[in-house]
Amino acid sequence: MPKKIIFAPGCFDDLDLSQEELDALVEDVIRSVEDDSFEEDSRPLDQEEVEELIKIMDRKHTRQ
Repeated sequence: MPKKIIFAPGCFDDLDLSQEELDALVEDVIRSVEDDSFEEDSRPLDQEEVEELIKIMDRKHTRQ
């Protein structure tokens, strides 16, 4: 079954990348999902990382 990748609106807003760099990043993510290396190279977040991610998400929602 083909995998579907959905990037959330604004998910790249805080990255300081040129359009070429952003395009390359998206291509790398798509390629790694298609060849299953995305899951193989992934690891669960630890509690500290989860808390930091929640803070970042809260800041994004506050700005909107």
